Amino acid sequence: MSQYIINRLICKNYIQENVRESYQYGMLVLVMNLIPILIILGISIIVNKLIFGFLFLISFVPIRVNIGGYHCKKTQNCIISFVLIYISILYLSYSMFYNLIKILGVICIISIFFLTPITYDVIDNIDDNLKKAKKRLYKYMIIIILFICLFSNKYNIIAMYMACILNVLLYFIGKLDLKRRGVV
Repeated sequence: MSQYIINRLICKNYIQENVRESYQYGMLVLVMNLIPILIILGISIIVNKLIFGFLFLISFVPIRVNIGGYHCKKTQNCIISFVLIYISILYLSYSMFYNLIKILGVICIISIFFLTPITYDVIDNIDDNLKKAKKRLYKYMIIIILFICLFSNKYNIIAMYMACILNVLLYFIGKLDLKRRGVV
């Protein structure tokens, strides 16, 4: 499918042949990022928690993209881990730990404002990209705080808290992994 799309883009002169590999890689990344999102939404539909799943994703993804953190070595491990973590989060949303989740969520939201994004990029303008990521992160966090203040359904609020908690955990695991590898 991706080959067909790329071939059509080249035939219509939207892209040049010499950038085919870059677009193939981009298509692969897009598909690999869509798979867990679609699985999460599918699980959410099955358990009748679509709003929960949607709020979790719109809280998790923008923070994750901008703050960085741990990445599995293999794509399939990432997908499986993310789905299992989400199922665990769904289970926890039914638990009696609401106050603990709320406290941890608030701590994580506050801490995100003070974290420096992790980058694995090897591009020339890393400092500029980190500053832009930090600005975007502030905006997303303010939106999440507003959503939390506006929602009265505690299960939907838990989705956003859990997204922040998971992002902070992945951030610190990523920092430890970089330190272990001698990168930081």
